[in-house]
Amino acid sequence: MVEKSLNMGLNLWDNGENVNPADLSYNFREIEQEFVHRGLNIFWENADPAGIRDSAAAISLILAEETDGIIIPKGVYLLKSSLTVPDTKKLIFQRGARLKPASGKTLTVNGAVQAQPDDWIFDLSAGGSIAGDMKADALFPHWFGSVDPSSLQRALNAFAASKVAVSIIKDKNVVNTLTLSSQTTLFSNSRSKITITNSNVPGDLRVNGSDIEVNNVEVQGSSPQSIYFSGSPKRIRLARIKINTTGHGMQISTPSTEDICLSESTITAEKYGILLNSGAKQGKYLRIVNNSIYSRTSDAIELNASGTLSGSEYEGFRQVFITGNRLSADEYGTSGQAGFAIGIANTREVIVMGNISEKSRLEALHIEGDQQNLMVIGNIFNGCTGDGCRIKNSSAAQSPTITNNSFVKKNLTRTGSGIHRLYDPLGSLECNLASNYIRGFDRGIWIDGPSACHVEGTLIEGCNTGIYLGDTAKVIGSLLVKDCPTLVTAKNGAIVEKVVALTVPQSVMSYIGTSGKLGATLKNLVAFTSPVTTVAGSTNLLNLFALPSLLQIKLVCRINAGSSRLILSGDVTWDGTTLTMNNMIKRQSGSILLGYSGSAPLVNNNGSLALNMYTTSSLAAVTVNYDFTGMYYVEN
Repeated sequence: MVEKSLNMGLNLWDNGENVNPADLSYNFREIEQEFVHRGLNIFWENADPAGIRDSAAAISLILAEETDGIIIPKGVYLLKSSLTVPDTKKLIFQRGARLKPASGKTLTVNGAVQAQPDDWIFDLSAGGSIAGDMKADALFPHWFGSVDPSSLQRALNAFAASKVAVSIIKDKNVVNTLTLSSQTTLFSNSRSKITITNSNVPGDLRVNGSDIEVNNVEVQGSSPQSIYFSGSPKRIRLARIKINTTGHGMQISTPSTEDICLSESTITAEKYGILLNSGAKQGKYLRIVNNSIYSRTSDAIELNASGTLSGSEYEGFRQVFITGNRLSADEYGTSGQAGFAIGIANTREVIVMGNISEKSRLEALHIEGDQQNLMVIGNIFNGCTGDGCRIKNSSAAQSPTITNNSFVKKNLTRTGSGIHRLYDPLGSLECNLASNYIRGFDRGIWIDGPSACHVEGTLIEGCNTGIYLGDTAKVIGSLLVKDCPTLVTAKNGAIVEKVVALTVPQSVMSYIGTSGKLGATLKNLVAFTSPVTTVAGSTNLLNLFALPSLLQIKLVCRINAGSSRLILSGDVTWDGTTLTMNNMIKRQSGSILLGYSGSAPLVNNNGSLALNMYTTSSLAAVTVNYDFTGMYYVEN
């Protein structure tokens, strides 16, 4: 019986044994089938590896065989006829193997391709083209020319319809704008760099279609914008991208864009980090999430998609999420219209949440135009060189909500305003400014012009004045003020509902309105006096606050000094000349006596309302905690 080989089961003979022709034929048939299974070599059909003769016929013969694999050995194979590789076949390229379609001829690859990622396998230098619905997990720019600057674009164009991802394994220099058409995926496992070497192109990376994904690549160039959009792209995913540009980082200025997401990316731009401007009409759903965005001269993020229509016919951009980003608008620019960490104008349905701004040349947050449904919540705006936030009105604007944010002045220089709601001839917006933290500005909050703003729970610290009010401005809610010499500065007809002083102020309200006009009113105050030490058997006048033009309040005073205590409540009125007290009620113990020897418990002490207290023994660190409700009115 003939011995069999271990792998293929071929017949084996020792020296001197007779060979049965049938057994030998069996071996040839098995070897033939093995080659059919592994792949047939086009060289066996007289393909020319020198690239001189036409090899299309040789490949056609192999394609007609039952084999699944077509082996392309080392060499350049000229194809003078168009060929189609069906989806049942696989092209197997050996190192240095290359197919070269002639001018006007197309190699259509609907099957699979097996090749090294850094090998050149498709040679289009003769003017031919590659197309088809290739079956592969990824294709590589090197397949279209290892050093050719156009190889990346050729890779993106060749199999765009097949949805095959393009993988960059090495840095690539590209001369012209790299265009991404629909259903394109571009990625790199090692964050390879794409460098656009031509500064005269309109942009580095052009998104010109829908269902496009770019992941983990670096883009560097000097064109006007690094990533820009054309057509009406939808469903675009840009993730883990690093951008270095002398222009804008990403610009959207084309209509009807929808569902754009930039995430986990780093943008370093000379101009705008992200710019959504006037051409982006009728677009919606932009997400800017968990990025680091730096602008050297302009805004880190600018939303300004204005249109000619407004109100219910608004045609601008809507549905924007700006969340979890680190932002910086550096101080090298000179424009008075840019230099914001975030600028929002004429954009609707915007949520800004959980961002940290490290620096801003002008205000960190700028709001103007026909914005509506704007919510700015839980952000930290540090390093504000100008204001913290500015809010300007427009005819179709709606009241923004700006709550639970932190605005900190650069170097705490006490200049500018933490939040400035500007007056505009079109009117002024009612704003929700609750629960913010503001520190180090000249004016903590500046409400200029009419309408009301809600400030409940906002804490203002280390400013020259806590809140500054223009004509007829109204502030609703309790404002906390710490380390501010003046609690309120106000003009004609301004009204403040409540201030809680966390340190002793120098002035409750400074009035800077016009003489003869209606003055300003503070309705509620919670405060305390600086501590004093009394001596036994002494009368002490403890100044509470400067008497205003008119005063009509319910006043409560509290003292807790060792074993001595006092609580006093009553109605206090001051008409500018006479101080009167009614409905006074008190409880006192220890060394404190009010109304000693028939004296009034409250007196006018050189223009200040003072608590008139007698102590029978010395008391240390006596502080009066007081609050009032009513009318504290100041005019000229």
